[in-house]
Amino acid sequence: MAAPIRTGEARRPPHRAVRLIVFGIVLGVVLGVAVIDYLEPEVIHQVSVTRAPDRASAQAEQAQPAVMSRSRPVQLAIPAIDVTSRLIRLGLNADGSMQVPPKGFPAGWFTGAPAPGQRGPAVIVGHVDWAGRPGVFARLHTLVSGDLIMVRRADGTVARFRVSTVRSFDKDAFPTDLVYGNQARAVLRLITCGGSFDRQRHSYRKNVIVFAELLPASG
Repeated sequence: MAAPIRTGEARRPPHRAVRLIVFGIVLGVVLGVAVIDYLEPEVIHQVSVTRAPDRASAQAEQAQPAVMSRSRPVQLAIPAIDVTSRLIRLGLNADGSMQVPPKGFPAGWFTGAPAPGQRGPAVIVGHVDWAGRPGVFARLHTLVSGDLIMVRRADGTVARFRVSTVRSFDKDAFPTDLVYGNQARAVLRLITCGGSFDRQRHSYRKNVIVFAELLPASG
């Protein structure tokens, strides 16, 4: 079992960019999910320009936290909502839809996307409830900008993220590009259900999505 996560514990080795192409959305009974195909990294060719970069842009680029190499996430901690959960691995079902956790606990990491700390959008999903009881992400909707999310990885490092925004979307208008689109930085998306419950469809009407960005290594 992984040791408890402690704030400020992290290392940041570099990693190459990845490209994620989303083919469609498949909605789950309890948790909205997406059908995607994850492609191998490719080289991005840069075009030279005659104008020198301005000082503000150069400083902003230097301030970007270094991305981390790929390592399986094993534990998630969200202090603001008292969540500590091990992470299971989620792949694709036979029909191409993304798997969801089999119960209300624990949360799961989608292995077809980057690992938390890698360049690109890492995706962790969890249930808001299960069999009439609160799930691991029951209070996810209460997070606010600035809250911390920490992910312990199999290599012993901790990827620390800061929440930038929390948004709610209708399940028939899932923001595929915002969640799974290509990113130059290391970002994290936490996804669960929200809104009112549709008793006819046996599903919640919305998805709650937390958007977070990797913090620089501390210490």
